[in-house]
Amino acid sequence: MKTGFNSQVYEDEQFVDHFEADVKSYTTSYIKKTFRDIDTNLLRRFNSEFKQDEYKKERNWITLEEKAIDELWIKVRASCDNIFPKFSYIEIEFNTKNMSFGETPGQDP
Repeated sequence: MKTGFNSQVYEDEQFVDHFEADVKSYTTSYIKKTFRDIDTNLLRRFNSEFKQDEYKKERNWITLEEKAIDELWIKVRASCDNIFPKFSYIEIEFNTKNMSFGETPGQDP
């Protein structure tokens, strides 16, 4: 039980390479999905704030002047813009070959 199984160095490297590729692929697709969700939610929030008044009733666009609509658009956009800096760039390190993993948790001493 203490010795585990033997493998060749190239097998270890091949395993790590495949594992790293799988992790990178999954992480990339997960981040893309998350960004799509963020985009959808921001659009939903923008539309809700822009199309409805503070009482959640549809705005009467006919009674609003063009200047008031432009000001409303700027105000609602500004309320959504404060979220963008938090999601504009995500850096992820995928180089696992230079990482030190130490001992395997639960490994017999």
